[in-house]
Amino acid sequence: MPTIGAIADRGHLTPLMPLASMPACYSLIPILASGDVLGVKQGLWLHLLDHSHSQHTLQGLKMEAEDLAYPCLRKVTLHTITDDAFLQADFVIVLNDVLANEDQCSEAQISKIKEQCTRYGALIDQNARKDVKVIVSGTNYVNLIALLIIKHAPSINPHNIVALPTQLEFEAKAQIAKKLNINSSGMYEYLWEVGADYDI
Repeated sequence: MPTIGAIADRGHLTPLMPLASMPACYSLIPILASGDVLGVKQGLWLHLLDHSHSQHTLQGLKMEAEDLAYPCLRKVTLHTITDDAFLQADFVIVLNDVLANEDQCSEAQISKIKEQCTRYGALIDQNARKDVKVIVSGTNYVNLIALLIIKHAPSINPHNIVALPTQLEFEAKAQIAKKLNINSSGMYEYLWEVGADYDI
C-alpha cells in the first residue's frame, strides 16, 4: 500500500511515499512533480520509501524522475520504512491499489492491512506535524485503512483524515459524463475548459 507524505522544508514540500514501488505511485509522481496539484512554484523534495527488497525498483523510479526534469522536482531520495518515516509530514496520501487476491481469504487480507496501518498510524502520530492531512484512496478497504490510521494516530485531528474510494470516483464521473453527454475519459479536459471559460 503506497503512501505519500509531504514535509515543509526550506520552502519545499517533501512528499514521502512508503511502498512507492507500486504502480499508483509511479503514476502519481509526474502529477505532483509537474505542478498540476500543488502549483508550479512549489518545489518538491521527493522521498520514496519501501521495503529493502524493492530498492532496485525505487532506484529506477528515481532515475526516471530525475531524467524527466520535472519543473517542481528539486531532489529525490530513497528510504526503507523505519521509525523516522513521516517525519514532520504536512500531508500523506495512502494509495491502496492492490486488488483483492482470490487466493487469499478476506480475513488474511484484512489482517495484513491492519498490521500495516497500525504501524502507519503510529508513525504518523509520532513523527508527522499535528496538522497533517491524510488522504486514503484506492480500490478497496479504503474506509478501513482510514479508520485504522485515525485509531492509531490519536493526536491527529480525525477531520484531517479522509477516504476516497476510486470506485465512487469512477461512478460519479460516469454519472456527470452521462448528464453532459460526453465520454467520461474526457472529464478532466472538459472541466478544465469550462473552468477557464468562467475564470475559475
